[in-house]
Amino acid sequence: MDTFPLQGDTVPEGYDGWLLLLDEMNGADKDVQKACYKTIYDQMVGNVPLHERCVIAAAGNLDTDNAIVEELSTALQSRMIHMQVSIDNAQWLDWSSEAGIDFRVRSYIRFKPDNLFNFNPDHDDKTFACPRTWQFVSKLIQGKEKLSYTDKALLAGTVGEGVGRTFAGYCEIIDLLPTIDTITRSPDTVRVPIEPSVQWATAGMMGAYMEDTNASNLMKYVVRLPKEFQIFALRDVIRRNEKMLEHDALAQWITNNSTELF
Repeated sequence: MDTFPLQGDTVPEGYDGWLLLLDEMNGADKDVQKACYKTIYDQMVGNVPLHERCVIAAAGNLDTDNAIVEELSTALQSRMIHMQVSIDNAQWLDWSSEAGIDFRVRSYIRFKPDNLFNFNPDHDDKTFACPRTWQFVSKLIQGKEKLSYTDKALLAGTVGEGVGRTFAGYCEIIDLLPTIDTITRSPDTVRVPIEPSVQWATAGMMGAYMEDTNASNLMKYVVRLPKEFQIFALRDVIRRNEKMLEHDALAQWITNNSTELF
């Protein structure tokens, strides 16, 4: 009973209730599915009601995904509302900024949006690119300025050979960019890239490294980028640290571009 939020339990401070997630529901065998009937439909565990602020959700793969899937019984089907979810790049980018995903991954997905999720159930590769594996990539490369041969092999083993190679090449482009210190010292004279891949990389770097001490100079460089890259960089800065909204350099930009930013 300690596992479930039951009637009479105190809602934890700062929350409105609970989510009871029955993950991989259709990976369970029939006896396990049957054990869930009463919890899902009657919202009870044994003879004890769940808390009135407990929402129940289940998740699972499609049988066309070549995953381990058991057919849901018709009795369980009729106890649920069924929805099929899909990837939304904009929402993932919002989440990834707050979750601390490496800026190279984020700017690459901006540059190659189709590579956020390139799942094919009949693929020949050992793995594929998806939100889960991109999070693995972020952990693999975080804190590494340059990727080694081993790192590149790990990328291929995480998001697949093709995507891993293109992402490694993208990171090499970033290695050739001027450093943040160089841009901070000479924001008006450092070359602004014209190639889209390098522009995405530059905007991602600005978003990742702009802070109170360098914002005034970095903003002089940011405004030299095309507008869409300015927006990408500034959104990242603000998601990472909302207090940057109070900085004079950002406040002035926002005054002039608030409609596009928000």
